[in-house]
Amino acid sequence: MKKFRVIRNFTVISLLLITLISSLSASDPVTIEETKFHATILQDGKLEVLYTITFTEHQTRDRIRSIGEFIEPMAIIESWGTSDGKKFNVTMNSNGSGYYAAVFDIRTETGKKYIINIRYRIDKPVVSGTKYDGKDYTTFWWPPIQWDLPIKKQVVQVITPVEIPKKYKKAE
Repeated sequence: MKKFRVIRNFTVISLLLITLISSLSASDPVTIEETKFHATILQDGKLEVLYTITFTEHQTRDRIRSIGEFIEPMAIIESWGTSDGKKFNVTMNSNGSGYYAAVFDIRTETGKKYIINIRYRIDKPVVSGTKYDGKDYTTFWWPPIQWDLPIKKQVVQVITPVEIPKKYKKAE
């Protein structure tokens, strides 16, 4: 009887430990609430993007170790973060091969929401000309940044350069 009780207790404790360990390793470090891309195609066909990541922290950190893959060549124009209405600095460091680390000048806190903004420019054209049924068209190619974590909401806005005829003098 005692042997049965020891085996039962060992089994129950083992199952509890396995469940605890798997739940800790399976939980995401953050919840990505939203990603936004405000992408403006410039007159020369290059692209300027304001990329915004909104996440809820489940741990604590002073950086996002890897964001990407960015199309190269590219240049970071500016980056910053906000939380509780307060702005903080974010420095983008290249990890190589189009991936970057976002280093914060703060330490995040569990349960708080953070917004990271990265403005960058892709320094090669993301548009090219093509013909279809004898008509000229312009194609646009650009992949938004992907994450291994689920994203609750993703917004992509693409602004195209449109020349307004000179006859229009007044904004409407």
